[in-house]
Amino acid sequence: MMKSRIVVIFTALLSTLAIEAHAEARQAFDCSADFLDGDTEAERDRLRVQLATDGLIEELRTTHREHLAGIYRDNTPEHRIVVRLTSVDPVESQVFDDVCGETLVVNFITGVPYTQAELRQALTDNSAELAGLFPGLQGTHADERTGEVVLTSLPVEGDVMEHQKEAERLLGVPVRVQITEAQLRLGALPHQAGSE
Repeated sequence: MMKSRIVVIFTALLSTLAIEAHAEARQAFDCSADFLDGDTEAERDRLRVQLATDGLIEELRTTHREHLAGIYRDNTPEHRIVVRLTSVDPVESQVFDDVCGETLVVNFITGVPYTQAELRQALTDNSAELAGLFPGLQGTHADERTGEVVLTSLPVEGDVMEHQKEAERLLGVPVRVQITEAQLRLGALPHQAGSE
C-alpha cells in the first residue's frame, strides 16, 4: 500500500514538472502570429493551441515513457490532451487557463493494457508472418487513441474478420484491419520520388 502511494506521488510530481516546464516553453510561442492557415477563427485557434502545446506533448512522452500507451489531442468540446498510461495509479487532470487565450485540459487514462512500445514490438517481431497473412499489406501503425495495431491492406481472400482474428492471435494485441483499394507505390512518397 505504501509503495503504491509513493508511485502515485512520484507520477503526480513528474506530471507537474513536465507541465511546469511546458508553461515556460509556451511563453516562447507567439500566439498572436498571423501565419496560421484556417478557414475559420475556430480552426486558427485550434492550430495556435496545437503549436503552443507541442512542447508539452514531448515532455509528457518523456515523463511517462515507461507506461505510455498513447497521447492524442481532442478538441471537442474543449481543447484537451489525453495521455493513456498502462499504470493503474490515478493521475490528476491538469488545467491550463491561458494557452493562446484558450483553456486546455490534460486528462490521464490509466490501466491501459499495452504501451506503444509493446504494440510496435509486436509488429516488428511478426512482420514476416503478417506479410504472409496479408499479402497486400500496405502499412501498419499503433493507434495511440485506441491502443490497437492497425493493418492497412489491399482486399484479402476470404473473410476480413477471420484475418483480423488470426492477426490478433499472432500478435497477442488488439488489431484493426482497414481495407483499401489504393496500392502504395514507392515513387508516390515525396522522399522516395524517382526511386523506381
